[in-house]
Order: sequence, then structure tokens, then C-alpha cells
Amino acid sequence: ANNLAAGGGRPVAVEIALILPESVEEADIRSGMRDAEEKCLELSVEIAGGQTRISRAVSAPVAVVSGWGRAPEDCAGREARPGQDVVLSKWIGLQGTAQIAARNREKLLARYPALLVETAAGFDRFLSVIPEAAAAVKSGVCAMHDASEGGILGALWELAEGAGVGLTINMRKLPLRQETVEVCECCDANPYELLSGGCLIMTAQDGPGLVAALEKERIPAVIVGKVTDSNDRILVN
Repeated sequence: ANNLAAGGGRPVAVEIALILPESVEEADIRSGMRDAEEKCLELSVEIAGGQTRISRAVSAPVAVVSGWGRAPEDCAGREARPGQDVVLSKWIGLQGTAQIAARNREKLLARYPALLVETAAGFDRFLSVIPEAAAAVKSGVCAMHDASEGGILGALWELAEGAGVGLTINMRKLPLRQETVEVCECCDANPYELLSGGCLIMTAQDGPGLVAALEKERIPAVIVGKVTDSNDRILVN
């Protein structure tokens, strides 16, 4: 859904194909599909179909999800170009923070207050970028990229590589929640390499205008750098 939204579209439907190990129980399948239905209801997306297969070739469940969305007529041609501002929504490392906090709850509780740990583990509530993508499309966004795999640095590289441009990014402006800092310190993780689902990278000619439009929708956003006309990807720290 985030990939569709980052492409300028509105997600409408998904198909889910499950490949499951022979050890799977029917209750596990029902639980997984219940989770999928709840998430799709939250995103106003329909599960249009799918299939389930049991295979001795897998040792853990594998899900392949295909999504469909509707794109506005003026969606084509939106690309990062030199001179544009680079804007990030929300915070980096949200998805990775939630996963690490959930897996290391006892270790974290021995060091930090329960409220901090539970807040960090609940960061998965921020993972949808559909609201900011919709607001950005209305506010003159030029390009969007979902910062999920590879962490924020990997996502910035992918954006620049795909558009054939350079970037200059101010490292200190990359938005971090304090909970992410504490979880990374305790669990020896790099916040700039964490899965950053929930953070949308955008470029715009009028970065301050885009930030203002997002904040009007109560979506935190910040300008972190510029698109350049070289092939250099520079981090300023």
C-alpha cells in the first residue's frame, strides 16, 4: 500500500498468496488472515483474492502480496530534479524500532521505563504513508519514495539512483524519535540502517510549502537537504 501511495496512487485492493510449511496449524492461518483483514479495513483496501499452498520447500510462512491502486491523471512525469528540496515525513527507523523493541522487551525493561518500551514497540501504528502521500500530491510534490528496506540512507540512495541525480543531506536534520535512540543504544543497532517504513521521502520545488501542507494535516515533516545536478550523494555531519 505504501509503494502504491508513493507512486501517487490510492490503494484499492490486494491479493495475498501464502506458502506455508507443513507444520502450520489451521488456527495460525486464520489468525494471519484476521490480521490482514484488520489492516486492510484500517487502510480502506479490499482483499480481492488469493491462494494458500502447503509446501515442504519452506520452513517459515511466506506471503506474496500484490496491490492495485488508482493513480491521478497528472501522476506521470513526477521526478526528482536538481534544485528541489528533500523533505521527510514523520521519523526514520520507526519500523525497525518497533521490531527490535518487541523482540527485546525484557532487556529494554531492565534499563528503561515501561512507557518508553511500550511506546517504541507501538511504532508500527505509524507505518502507513498513505495520508502524507495524498496530502503531498495535492501540494506540488515532485517525487516520492517509501523508506522501508535498507534504512533511510539506502532509501535516499535509491531515490537519487533512480532519478540520476545527486543529493546533499544534512545528517543532523534526519528526524529521530528519542525512543529509537534509546532502543538502538541498548541493542547495538544503527538508527540510519533500521527499516524506516512509515517515513516518506519527497522532493519539491517549494519545500517549506510542502512541509506547511503536511503539518496542516498534523503530519510532522522536515527539509533535510537538496537534490543536486551531480552524481554525488553527500552527507553533511
